[in-house]
Amino acid sequence: MRILRNSLVIIIVMCLVVSLNVTNATGATPSVSEVLKQVSDLQNQLFEYQKTNDSLRMEIEKLKLDRSNVTAINAGLTINGINYIRDYTENANTVPTTIMYKGVVYTPTALISKAVGLPYKYDYSNQKIYIGNVLDGQYMSDILDPYFNGFGEKFYKKNQVMTMVGKAYSNGYAIRSSGEDRSIDFSLDGKYKTISGLAGLDDDILLDYVSMSLEFYGDDKYIASYKFKPGDMPKEFKIDVTGVKKLSIRANRAPKTTLNGNFIDLVNVMIR
Repeated sequence: MRILRNSLVIIIVMCLVVSLNVTNATGATPSVSEVLKQVSDLQNQLFEYQKTNDSLRMEIEKLKLDRSNVTAINAGLTINGINYIRDYTENANTVPTTIMYKGVVYTPTALISKAVGLPYKYDYSNQKIYIGNVLDGQYMSDILDPYFNGFGEKFYKKNQVMTMVGKAYSNGYAIRSSGEDRSIDFSLDGKYKTISGLAGLDDDILLDYVSMSLEFYGDDKYIASYKFKPGDMPKEFKIDVTGVKKLSIRANRAPKTTLNGNFIDLVNVMIR
C-alpha cells in the first residue's frame, strides 16, 4: 500500500511540473486556479485508489481466514456400497473427495449426483444447482411479483408454505377470492411463451361448501380456466402466453356465493 501511495504522489508531482511548463488550450500558461483544480482532482483519485486498495486488502484477509477453516479430510467415501478414492477430478481439476469447513463435512455435488445416478447442473446465470430433474425454465414466483394485487395482503401470498392433499409446497402463489373480476396482474412484456404448474384448493379450507374457479387472462383476453371444489385433487395447468404483455390471474368463488372463498394454490409455476 505504501508503494502505491508513493507512486501516486510521484504522478501528482509530475503532473504539476507538466502543468507549469505547458500552455492550455488557448495558448496561455495555466493559471494557478487551473493547476489547483488539477491537484484537487488528482487528490480525489488518490483517495479513491486508497479506498479500493483497503477494500481489496480486507477481502484478501477474509479469504485467508476462510481458507484457514478448510481442511482436507483423509477419509474414505462410500456411497451405496461403492468406495471412492480420496481425490476427485473434474474438468482437469483435482480436489479432495471430502473437506471440512467450520466443522461441517463437504463432498462435491457433482460426485454425489453421479454416484446416485442423477443428472447434475449448475445454472450460473441464476446461481442454482440442480440434482435430478433439471428445470426447463424458471420458477415464476422467483422472478415475478404482481404489479397490481386486487386482493390485498390477506388474500394473496407468495413463496409461503402451501399444502394440497397433505403435500407441502413453498414455491408459488396462493390467492383467495374476494369478489368477481379481481386479480393479480403481472407484466410479462411479451418475453415468455408458456406458463405451467399445479393448482388446487389449499388444505386450509375456510368454507367446505364453496367451489372456486381459477382464470387466466392475457392482455384482458380469456386464456383458460379451471374449476375446483373441496375434495378435488390438484390439477396441472399449462397456458400459452406468447406475446402477452399483461397476465391476469383471477380466483373467483362460485356464483351467488356471498362469502369469501378459499385459497387456491398455484405451486411450482414454471415460466419459459
